[in-house]
Amino acid sequence: MGDRFDYWISGVNVQVQNPSAVHQMMRYTWGTDISQDYNKKENKRSENWFHFAIPTPTMLDGDKVDYKHAYIQGFINDHAYIKRVVISHGGANKYKRIFEGNYNITGKDFKQDFDLPDERCTRSITISVRVEFEDGGRVVFGGAGVHFMEHY
Repeated sequence: MGDRFDYWISGVNVQVQNPSAVHQMMRYTWGTDISQDYNKKENKRSENWFHFAIPTPTMLDGDKVDYKHAYIQGFINDHAYIKRVVISHGGANKYKRIFEGNYNITGKDFKQDFDLPDERCTRSITISVRVEFEDGGRVVFGGAGVHFMEHY
């Protein structure tokens, strides 16, 4: 078995898919604090996607690399809900979803782990998180990461 490498990105680097829907976003040294309100016009929770581009090795010490697990961590209040996580491998021309899951994470500090298929890493990895918001909804992203293993 090869060596393990965990690559993390700070929550300060999260990218918001629809910035105009965000009520307030503050970046701090420890992450990004995001508030978004209820969609009064359509009388339903508002939603947004948040994306983490993970630093992704394809070779380590001259060996090919497999991805194994992914992680997100942060805080979400009682008026916001992490509803879906999608993890993608590749770019616009060669793209593959390697994980999809539905959740209902709310009202707590979270560190969520995701098992990935044991496959060779040949391109970039992105972790995407869909959050639904009621009035006063708030999520804080502390970071996201992926666990890689050298493949001999």
